[in-house]
Amino acid sequence: MKKEQIKAAVFDYDDTLYSHQKEEIPPLSLEALKELKKNGYILGLCTSRFPAEMALISKDFLSLFDAEIQGTGALLKKGSEYLYRRTIAQDTAAEIIAYLNEEGIPYLWITDTLEEHFAKDPGTQIKDHTMRWQGSVPTIQAWSGEALINICVYHTNEVQMQKIHAFSARTKISQWGNSCEINAKGIDKAYGLQQFADAFHIDVKEIAAFGDGTNDISMIDCAGIGIAVGSANEELQKHAVMVTDEIEKGGIYDACLRQGWIQNTKGIQILFFDIDGTTYQNNIHDLPVSAWHALRQLKKNGYRIVIDTSRAREEMSQLPKAYTDMMDAMIINAGGEIEMNGKMEYHYLPEEHVRKAVELMEKNGIVYRWVDDQDECCLNCDDPEINARFYRLYHMVPKVKKWDGQKLIHILYYTNDQTMIKAIDDAFSSETHTHFGYGHEQTSQGIDKASAMKLVCAKYGLTLENAAAFGDGANDARMIKAAKIGVAMGNACDACKEAADYITDNIEDDGLYNACVQFGWISR
Repeated sequence: MKKEQIKAAVFDYDDTLYSHQKEEIPPLSLEALKELKKNGYILGLCTSRFPAEMALISKDFLSLFDAEIQGTGALLKKGSEYLYRRTIAQDTAAEIIAYLNEEGIPYLWITDTLEEHFAKDPGTQIKDHTMRWQGSVPTIQAWSGEALINICVYHTNEVQMQKIHAFSARTKISQWGNSCEINAKGIDKAYGLQQFADAFHIDVKEIAAFGDGTNDISMIDCAGIGIAVGSANEELQKHAVMVTDEIEKGGIYDACLRQGWIQNTKGIQILFFDIDGTTYQNNIHDLPVSAWHALRQLKKNGYRIVIDTSRAREEMSQLPKAYTDMMDAMIINAGGEIEMNGKMEYHYLPEEHVRKAVELMEKNGIVYRWVDDQDECCLNCDDPEINARFYRLYHMVPKVKKWDGQKLIHILYYTNDQTMIKAIDDAFSSETHTHFGYGHEQTSQGIDKASAMKLVCAKYGLTLENAAAFGDGANDARMIKAAKIGVAMGNACDACKEAADYITDNIEDDGLYNACVQFGWISR
């Protein structure tokens, strides 16, 4: 389907637009919706939620959508009007409810007038869930023949679920775990998508659909372009034309950019800086005067500035406070920790991999430095050469302490033994390995300076197209390559320079300042 043939975009809500992991609509997803709207696309929400479960969703957010397909296709709301409400056949509803009552299975019933009631007390867990999703708990009331658009069934055993599925010839049943929801026959998200298309006088193949779960498959198959977000289950991904990055990393925005439905015209708005050899000159234990001047001008000119370092927080304790205080965010431990707006986000190394690697390093006498989510930074042993290295670079030496099960976000180990490097990398089988000379770091799977940079951009409603990055070391190469404009310092290593779009002067020769002037971000 060509981009010019797409006239509408329809989105699942939970874990497609709304991130339950972060408890928010990611800013870049919101930006994508606004840009799509601005560019004339019809927007739709297609959710399994029923009206009561929409109550806590921001009205400003819902106002972006031209229509809402609710109840997995059972309802279509356009403006304040419901265009249809599909009900379960009365005799079928009666048979199902008779069986549920006989078995004592808890269920919620929803009428065509949008009333909803539990047939019996469903227990604390289900009541807490409904309170969390809709801010209230439905009352308990026996069904007495009302027309139903949905029956939501909870906590069945295997035999009971099989009995319920016996009604599948006369209903549409969507199961998750030991629970399910029952709609009228033929009602699913594909049905809702077709009704949405009819309501706006377009062909269903002129719709792009985004989803993450099994109940989105029919919608993905029906649409002109079916897109799975990065966290989507494997079955859905098989049906999708495209699989995006995770929504927290701007996956929806990136997909819309790639399809040409929106454009990024903001230019550079955020700059990321390595510390050592980039902004901070180790031999004077300070920033060059010109670097101070450049950073202050960038802030004055409205740019966001972010530290992106492999240092642990404790290793930053000797940095000038004015330097760290001026940062809008800080990426620490090569992405193992991200600080924004006073909040910390951690990315953990799996304990079983840490344990295996630590046993290997201890057995072979390899020095390593570990950092946990309490910002404790420790060396496993006292080593004069490593101690001197730390003091030269950071004006401090981590305390000596063996790892004892703490939740780690970063490990840095030291060796030139290629056999050991491979063995340790193998122990950290799925994690991110970064090698730079004598030092080698391990971060969580998919996490490094570049991916953390993308996460920070997304939080500000930006992408890497709006980012510039400065660095000098081999561990900066990915970050520099990922940014729209990557700047290597004149004193940078070859790998860093090869990844860069621009090579500036050495740090002591005003390299950072000169590059910012060159690109027009500041003036002399």
